[in-house]
Amino acid sequence: MSGNLSRITKLMFVLALFSISIKSMAQQKSSASETTSNSIKSENKLRDFYRSYVAAANSRDFDAIADVVAEDVMLNGKMVKREDIIAQFKILLKAIPDFKWNLKQLVVDGEDIAARLRDSGTPEANTFFGDNPKRNTVEFTEFGSYKVRNGLFVEMWFLIDVTAIAEQFKINTQTKQDQLKTTSTSKVEEEPIEVINRWFSRFKAGATAEELASFWAEDAVMWIPGDTKNIPWVGKRVGRADIAAHYRVLWKNIKSESLVISDILSKGNRVVVLGHLKSTYLGNNKLIDSDFSMNIVVENGLIKSYYFLEDSFDVAEKVKGTKPKL
Repeated sequence: MSGNLSRITKLMFVLALFSISIKSMAQQKSSASETTSNSIKSENKLRDFYRSYVAAANSRDFDAIADVVAEDVMLNGKMVKREDIIAQFKILLKAIPDFKWNLKQLVVDGEDIAARLRDSGTPEANTFFGDNPKRNTVEFTEFGSYKVRNGLFVEMWFLIDVTAIAEQFKINTQTKQDQLKTTSTSKVEEEPIEVINRWFSRFKAGATAEELASFWAEDAVMWIPGDTKNIPWVGKRVGRADIAAHYRVLWKNIKSESLVISDILSKGNRVVVLGHLKSTYLGNNKLIDSDFSMNIVVENGLIKSYYFLEDSFDVAEKVKGTKPKL
């Protein structure tokens, strides 16, 4: 009798362990299923978030774009403000008014997003993309990488296939060159705004002082009001050689961080440029952050006069107590 009770007791103990094991496995399966479900919901939410952002860009809803960008955001490796992102969109859309983003592939990993887009649009005749005299439509690939934290973009990286754009412009550029050859013996003068756009492009690329000065007339006048006693790159410069000297001093003391053009106004031979610039003063690594305006006169394809206004007080404060390089 005692032997039977012993066997029954063992059997009940085994059944109890089996029941506990089954219950534990069920709980683990339920927990894993719940985690997977939450992960899928989070991923789908982020996919919808990005699709809404692309839709806002295509509808030019800048308020909606601003609502999903952090106040301080990393753009292609540099910290900028939310308004800088909006300004970049406006610059792009000024160059290509009918720009359209077409989402082709979207990958979500946690709060990180990777996207492949096929973009299209019709660039204006002369833009930072190149010359498009026939106003032909171009199509090219864009890759984007983003970090999202608390429902806001905190990092945004863009890579555009500029080679594809250049290839599509080649025919246009060659056509324009052929037209110039066959027009007449009279000189075809470049529009003032075209001169300024080319000059800006070379400035942003960090061109040499001599190359930048080549955009200026031999008797050009450059005038940058400011503390001329302590800041060697401001003041009045006359003549191409003196203007080249200005750029040499500028590059020794200043590292350009960003140059955002908010508007360019052109009438006759006068071009007015409004924008925002950020640069680091190398004497103490302080950031100069200022709105600016440029009043430029172009004659015969060269800059004749230039009047530049910025926050000269802030520049003086950042340079104060140091000895700039000459």
